[in-house]
Amino acid sequence: MFVNQEMMPYTQESPTALFAKQLAEYAQKHGSDVRVFMPKFGDISERRHQLHEVIRLSGINIVVNDIDYALIVKVGAISETLKLQTYFIEHDDFFKKHLTDAAGKLSEEVDSKMIYFVHSIVETMIRLNWIPDIIHCTGWFSAIFPMYVRRVYKDRIGLKKCKFVTTLGNVTFNGKIGKNMQKKLAFDKVPEKDLERFKDTDYAAIMKAAMGFSDAIVVADEETNLKLISYGRGIHKNIIINPVEELPEACRVLYQNLLIK
Repeated sequence: MFVNQEMMPYTQESPTALFAKQLAEYAQKHGSDVRVFMPKFGDISERRHQLHEVIRLSGINIVVNDIDYALIVKVGAISETLKLQTYFIEHDDFFKKHLTDAAGKLSEEVDSKMIYFVHSIVETMIRLNWIPDIIHCTGWFSAIFPMYVRRVYKDRIGLKKCKFVTTLGNVTFNGKIGKNMQKKLAFDKVPEKDLERFKDTDYAAIMKAAMGFSDAIVVADEETNLKLISYGRGIHKNIIINPVEELPEACRVLYQNLLIK
């Protein structure tokens, strides 16, 4: 399963959006049962991409910091031939606009958006009975996903066996996510020792948290992430650094190795 912050053709072309598409397509072409999740931003056209709501999930609420929000999930396929199923998490309060502006400045309440995104995906997985072997997260917006599965949802059947891969790409942000992030995570009963990881909430800090809960790290942009790569080696993480055009095959081999462990 792939959890993406952005992916072509649904978002504008960028190295990360292209990598996310190529990775999912490659995995499916080589026999994996693939599902993709990403936010449905306001400029993603339902008509153009033929999206429709997953009615089976209607009526479910997601709680973020003691506030209820409706779960809305829509699905589409990249093409008729490939039929790569992409599930979009939608909510006007959170995803009508993109996460950052052109200068990389964060939108408001990004921490709440991250928490809603994670809960929505996990509830969708559980309700539709999809328990993936491997979850590959690309984009800083999914940085808390590994921690939530391994801490908040640790007692849900099947999720303990999930392996996590995190991509270090070229999409970053300026500033910090918010001073209330620890409080919001604490509401979900994230353990105190893990809350310490979020004393700082800049790009490097949240990616370090994601790396700490991941089984392997894939580097899609080495220059942007030199310090994080060094950090990953320091905590003895399996780090994959290949030319971008070789990464899909390197990831396929990585997935096979993770399943053996």
